[in-house]
Amino acid sequence: MIVPKGDGFNMAMAIQVHHALVDGRQIGAFFQSVQEAFDSL
Repeated sequence: MIVPKGDGFNMAMAIQVHHALVDGRQIGAFFQSVQEAFDSL
């Protein structure tokens, strides 16, 4: 759900991965890319 907050919005997001295939750095990079994509809108 996307909800207004201040001059922006909040959106909950979850991801599930297997620790043998993905590490925290990759998940962090993914969420950073998503944030940058939303910021550019």
